[in-house]
Amino acid sequence: MADIKTETPVQDEAENKVSIVAKAAEGVRSGAVDAGESARHLFAKVGQLGGKGIYGVCYGVSYGATFAALTVANVLPESALRGFRDGAKAAEASLHKPVTEETAQPA
Repeated sequence: MADIKTETPVQDEAENKVSIVAKAAEGVRSGAVDAGESARHLFAKVGQLGGKGIYGVCYGVSYGATFAALTVANVLPESALRGFRDGAKAAEASLHKPVTEETAQPA
């Protein structure tokens, strides 16, 4: 007896997007591991590395993080992208906010 396919084109498209997001997430994880290894090597050899070596490591880390983020961004809905943008703006504002007694966290 022949197999009967019960999935619809909508299900196929949804599964494809989930697969893309999963692959992108794996890329982000892999990039993070690679970035950590690069950073360890950088700090171990910082005395030996010249400006070109530091530039290369920073370029590679930046490229990997940006490429992975853009890959994920291409499959996410606009509401998720707004969440990322708003979160990044809030983090940047917090970074530049002066620390006062009210905002300081107890140790």
